[in-house]
Amino acid sequence: MNTLNLILVSIIVLVSCNQITTNNTQEKNTIEVKEIASVSSTTTQDTTFNFNSYELDLIPFGWSQYFTGKGNGTEWKILDDGGNKVLAQLSEEDIKGHFNEIVFDGINLKNVELIVRLKGVKGKRDQGGGFVWRFIDADNHYIVR
Repeated sequence: MNTLNLILVSIIVLVSCNQITTNNTQEKNTIEVKEIASVSSTTTQDTTFNFNSYELDLIPFGWSQYFTGKGNGTEWKILDDGGNKVLAQLSEEDIKGHFNEIVFDGINLKNVELIVRLKGVKGKRDQGGGFVWRFIDADNHYIVR
């Protein structure tokens, strides 16, 4: 395949166990995705994801939550972190091989540049994050972290 046809760009925050406390206000948690449109190699379109307009304590509209590996599930919500609305992973499962994923639905891109800011707050096993692409389901996708 000459070009990487991205079926889906998603933001994945792989943080297990006890994710959120709002006492730490080191950085704003915004997610920024820069996209180069697939129509022309000279056309650039910037897309920024932030969560200020979303309702607290809900998963944002247009996003789907998944987990891969062992365990019973995952929990993602919009929370207030020192005056900033952030997308937080709240699952407290402490299981080796459990990875929490959140996917922005319905986006199809080529030739992208991705930038993300993450803040690990808690976690006994992992405080990581990264990107997922070519997402089919929780067990069929590419990942970088």
